[in-house]
Amino acid sequence: MPHTDITLKFFRKIAQACLILISFPALSHANNDADAIALCYKYFDQNLMQKARLWCKKASEQKDKRATLFLAISSLDDAAEFNWYLRELQTNPEASTNTDLMAAVAGSYADGVGTEKNYKKAVFWYTRADKYNSTSAALDLAQLLSTGGYGIDSNLEKAFYWYQKAANQNNTAAFEYLGHFYSMGLGIEKNIAQAKKWYQKAIDNYNPRSSVLLGLILQSEARYTQAITLWEKASNGHDAHAQFLLGFEYFKGKHIKKDYQRAIELFKISAQCSYTGEDEIPQLRLYYCQRESPYYLGLIYAQGYGVSKDSEQARIWYLQAANMGNKKADNALKELGDH
Repeated sequence: MPHTDITLKFFRKIAQACLILISFPALSHANNDADAIALCYKYFDQNLMQKARLWCKKASEQKDKRATLFLAISSLDDAAEFNWYLRELQTNPEASTNTDLMAAVAGSYADGVGTEKNYKKAVFWYTRADKYNSTSAALDLAQLLSTGGYGIDSNLEKAFYWYQKAANQNNTAAFEYLGHFYSMGLGIEKNIAQAKKWYQKAIDNYNPRSSVLLGLILQSEARYTQAITLWEKASNGHDAHAQFLLGFEYFKGKHIKKDYQRAIELFKISAQCSYTGEDEIPQLRLYYCQRESPYYLGLIYAQGYGVSKDSEQARIWYLQAANMGNKKADNALKELGDH
């Protein structure tokens, strides 16, 4: 039976619930962790939702906490799920130190899922989770403090502290952010040597974006061959910013052999990128892949660089770039007789 969008959403929720349930055995009737997970999937992966909800309802009436959670989740009611997590933390002594529950509550406050978005409360629960040795809360705290809003002010010094703590916990995502903070002097004195160190650690842990950012530092130092090598690596890792940078190198042919066909290929892949978050580093990448890649494709078709001139293709790509705020594309459209 094909899975509907609702079913897939349900599967994701029940998987999260399984992880939380097995964290404190008193809520699980299974013999061991593996059995607890198997029990969840036995019902839900077979699309037996109605049967599962019927038995959960009966158990819930007998004050079975696990069944109450299943009911909240199977209803797809984010508020009910959030309230269950919060109630367990506040009223169940066994659950009160469970960092997975704390992270779930904090994440709900941070994302505004099941409750009103409130970074101040999210910070409270992430801080509490960190106190009980959560290995992920430090990174989440750093990201909230870096952006600010929804009840808290941006505090780059504190954000740097939490990124550093996350890195010390070997949270590899923090390596890139430390590199970014050092390279820009955010919350700490600018230190390019430290930025290179942390970007390299991130690269060693398969982070394509850090290859892009370290490459930009090397480019500023006129170490073009090393920069291009890093961008090749990141491009192969499907990083849209790297694909633009590499495409631009092939387009200009200044530090690598000019190849318009390769440039077109890379620009087209890069132009397909999308991101809707508030994180500064991805937003920086979007500037290039959503505004610049389409612009250069328009330029290539308008001028016939390596291809036959095609004003219609040029217009399509210029318009895509202009719609993302590229002023050069706006001017190019005017020259084509548009606008």
